[in-house]
Amino acid sequence: MTINPIVTWELRYCGTKDWLDELKAFHTARRGGVEKFYWTDLEKKKHVVRFVTDELAITEKVGHDENGILKVVAFETTVVIRKVWQ
Repeated sequence: MTINPIVTWELRYCGTKDWLDELKAFHTARRGGVEKFYWTDLEKKKHVVRFVTDELAITEKVGHDENGILKVVAFETTVVIRKVWQ
């Protein structure tokens, strides 16, 4: 009998509200951490994973624009995915 290690990746995304809304829709479609999906890492290895949490929070990133006015300049989120051993 072998014991599979717990393998997780923490992924931080920063971008437009529309792009992160698409990520949130993907997360919702997987029913949070219920359904598994394929994810390819930076080394081009494909893994079967699922989200660790059932919620995905998107936060505003505030900064100054080119005129020095304080405003929302981007949106960000962090997701954690866990490898599913088959």
